[in-house]
Amino acid sequence: VTQSGLMISSAYPICARANGGSVLHLLGGGFASGAAVTIGGTPAANVTVIDAWHIDVALPPLAPGWATIVVRNTTGESTTATNAVTGYSPLDPDGCPVGPRQRSVRP
Repeated sequence: VTQSGLMISSAYPICARANGGSVLHLLGGGFASGAAVTIGGTPAANVTVIDAWHIDVALPPLAPGWATIVVRNTTGESTTATNAVTGYSPLDPDGCPVGPRQRSVRP
């Protein structure tokens, strides 16, 4: 959490197809218009800052496994949620592991 209160408190769904395109919802605080989001080091597409507490993005293609999310405001402030979303292979018949579809994260 930065002094401005920029933070990611949760992300959902926490599991999505690794080939990208799914919508990821981020909840938190301090989000500003023009914010950029990276997931697993790759820029997310269609970043929509709904308000200071909500961002929706289109997931980029992910390597299978857990990925870190970074939100960076145009001021240069950033916040990180480590291992906040996981990708699974579209060829995996089991898909996402059984568990919650939303995950609280800590910066």
